[in-house]
Amino acid sequence: MKTVLITGASSGIGKEMAYVYAENNYNLILVARRKENLEAIKSDIEHKHKLNVQSFDIDLSQIDSAELLYKKVSEKGIKVDVLINNAGFGINGKFKEIDMEWEESMLILNMVTLTKLTKLFVQDMLKAGNGNIINIA
Repeated sequence: MKTVLITGASSGIGKEMAYVYAENNYNLILVARRKENLEAIKSDIEHKHKLNVQSFDIDLSQIDSAELLYKKVSEKGIKVDVLINNAGFGINGKFKEIDMEWEESMLILNMVTLTKLTKLFVQDMLKAGNGNIINIA
C-alpha cells in the first residue's frame, strides 16, 4: 500500500486531500501544528478506512523542522510515495508595519521548509524509482 505525506493537514485543502487519498487506499502521514485537529482527522480516517495513519504535530515554520520531520518518518521506516507540500500562509498589510518575526516564519515555511522537504524526500523517491511531489501554492 502506498503512503502520502501531507503538510498543513489539519484544515482546508490539506484536510480534504487526506480524505481523498484515504478513499483511494493510501496510508497517511499528516503534519501540522494543531495536534487536536490532526488527532481528530486521524481517528476519523482510521475508523472509516482502516488505514495506517501517522500524525506529527510539528511547526514547519521553524528552521530545522524539515530535517526533524524527515528523521521521524525515517525512524519509523515509512516509505513516502507522495509528498504534498501544502502548509503555508500569507501576510497582508503595509510592508513597513509587518512584524519581522512573523514575516520570517512565513518565508521559512513557504520557501525553506518546502524546498528542504522536497530535497530530502526526492532522494528516497529517486532511489525507489518512483514517487510524486505536489506543491500547493
